Amino acid sequence: MTYSTNEILELIREVKHTPEMESDHELILILDKKVSLEEIVWDSLKELVKHPSSYLRCNLACRKDLPETMMEDLANDSSWEVRELLAQNPNLPKSLIEFLSKDRADLVREGIAKHPNLPESLIPILAKDKNLWVRGWLAMRKDIPDALRKTFSKDESPIVRNMLELIS
Repeated sequence: MTYSTNEILELIREVKHTPEMESDHELILILDKKVSLEEIVWDSLKELVKHPSSYLRCNLACRKDLPETMMEDLANDSSWEVRELLAQNPNLPKSLIEFLSKDRADLVREGIAKHPNLPESLIPILAKDKNLWVRGWLAMRKDIPDALRKTFSKDESPIVRNMLELIS
């Protein structure tokens, strides 16, 4: 679906809760190509990371094109569901992967254990996680060292051992 410039401006006004956009100065900047529409839309959407609806924030967390500053805000969200979905975002920067690997919510750390860009330095830390599912998801990764596979094969949890066997 495509929107006219006026429809886009109306959506931005709704998000910003302002009746006018500084005399539509932003529209002029867009038309003159001095500012991209994308920049203005993301700038307007920044407030959505503080929206009371966790459903809306969850949807934001899933966006692959989410700016890093918004990801940083969502990494500190009070809802574990938002942080869990953010942990699964393939474009999550390394600093936030490291931050979320220490999250108090097990499902957030599980998402990090499955993250495609998991830094090698976090593998031994997550391998000692108290949550068996974090260890299990880590055991299913193809990029873990053989020594860690051996450790997982002797894990106290049969679930971790079974998850390891699924990829062997």
